[in-house]
Amino acid sequence: METWEDLFVCVESIVTAVVDLFPNTFRKKNRRELLILFLSIFSYLIGLVMLTEGGVYVFQLFDYYAASGMCLLFVAIFETICIGWVYGADKFYDDIEHMIGYRPLLLIKYCWQFVTPAVCARWHQLTSSEVELPQRLPDPKNIFSDPSPSEAVHLAPAEHESNC
Repeated sequence: METWEDLFVCVESIVTAVVDLFPNTFRKKNRRELLILFLSIFSYLIGLVMLTEGGVYVFQLFDYYAASGMCLLFVAIFETICIGWVYGADKFYDDIEHMIGYRPLLLIKYCWQFVTPAVCARWHQLTSSEVELPQRLPDPKNIFSDPSPSEAVHLAPAEHESNC
């Protein structure tokens, strides 16, 4: 269960990233606060959509595609490929030495390049299955309604057999 502190961290991380991307725009008076207000209203509206009749379906889409294990696994694969091969493992290794003051184990560099992408790709291969969209739930208004004539005919023999 999320607490207020968890929500605060999520909002602050998004706001900080946007402010860092566009410093000339958001480092002016009250712009950061307006960004937080906009993000809060946007999140509220997304949550409000999930309270409608089709909200469970929208929630399932968010749950299945936005924060599922497969999405996070793809992010992990591409992050390690970008660090190990695009940016360069040696350059990143030097950056970490500059930040913490000493060189980490050499094994870490090879994990960025080979081990982690291979393990993540293999894990994806082993756990992936056919992608299915979440099924739409039945209309709650019709759950307690009388059966149609064709459904009533199918129910009648079952009731008759149970009396024997």
